[in-house]
Amino acid sequence: CGTPGTNTECDMVLQYMCSTDAPGLRDGKDPNSNSRRRSGGGQNNNPQGANEAAANDPANGRHESFDFYDACRKRQRNKGLYAADQNLEQGNRKNLGAAVTRQNPNGNRRGLECPEERDYYPYWHPTEWRDAAVFTSDTSRCGFYQSESQNVQGKGQCKVTVPGNAATLSPDQQIPNNEEACKQRGGTWEEIEPWDIDPPKCFALPESRDNHLGNIGT
Repeated sequence: CGTPGTNTECDMVLQYMCSTDAPGLRDGKDPNSNSRRRSGGGQNNNPQGANEAAANDPANGRHESFDFYDACRKRQRNKGLYAADQNLEQGNRKNLGAAVTRQNPNGNRRGLECPEERDYYPYWHPTEWRDAAVFTSDTSRCGFYQSESQNVQGKGQCKVTVPGNAATLSPDQQIPNNEEACKQRGGTWEEIEPWDIDPPKCFALPESRDNHLGNIGT
């Protein structure tokens, strides 16, 4: 993975978040240890286990807000994404919204990060992250990454009433992920303003070889 990349394309995205946008950000501290840190959101690593009380527990780390994850698990996933041989409609998976992706087919939860937002960049819905830099093996995509970054490009989301007491929703109850479907459900499509900061810097990745960290002689 590097430039030139002949066998593998890859991108590395550096992002940051401000506590003014997501109050309560913290590493967390286990009360029974001086060094152990824990990622919060709930005791179980599944979407159903995430809850606001656990997210607010100062003993747990918090690197995204509970509302951000809650919207992710209740929003329809993007079914236009490549799923390979993963059956993302199997069993309970279809009820986990954007918490299910090809890379995360079981919907496993890691803190309060949204798997679909984590796995695909630039994301098409609003996020709490600001973009600092993109390192890519294909610099022809730099213009796209910079113009679609939320630093400079607003993002849309659907505001619609859903059952309030459920952790996850059936597909017909999930929040629509596009404007047309949102309006058909009687919702309002809301455009979130960009961060209004400089677009991310974009750089070519250093040359490397398959299964190596770097390249001899460069």
